[in-house]
Amino acid sequence: VEAKIQSLGDELSELEKRHQQNVDALQAAFKSRAEWEEALDVYAGQDGQDGYKDPSLVPKAEAEFKRAEAVLAEAKKKAAETEELLLMRRQDLKQAEAAAAGKDAMNIGQVILLTELEDLIVQDRRGEGGG
Repeated sequence: VEAKIQSLGDELSELEKRHQQNVDALQAAFKSRAEWEEALDVYAGQDGQDGYKDPSLVPKAEAEFKRAEAVLAEAKKKAAETEELLLMRRQDLKQAEAAAAGKDAMNIGQVILLTELEDLIVQDRRGEGGG
């Protein structure tokens, strides 16, 4: 049981690292998309400053924006997957710890029951039985 808890703990910490990497990638993807969206506005002259307008750059900016959106969608998916895995593994670990604690409690409980049983046997032999 201890080995299982240790294994789950290791797996959980590995998953937390992976999830953090996915969250970082997600944040970078959001930033990239925002930057390309801004560039697109500038090149298309939608920021109100006609001086920056450069229609020749719009197709590249549009392509990069679309690429950034695809990267963002993938990053969202990966982060959601690792988040779900994390929740499941945390639950597994809690259950394993609870099972281990329950097993310890059961062992203690059995000792008490045996002791009580021995007391009852001794009392019965002495004729002290309450029955």
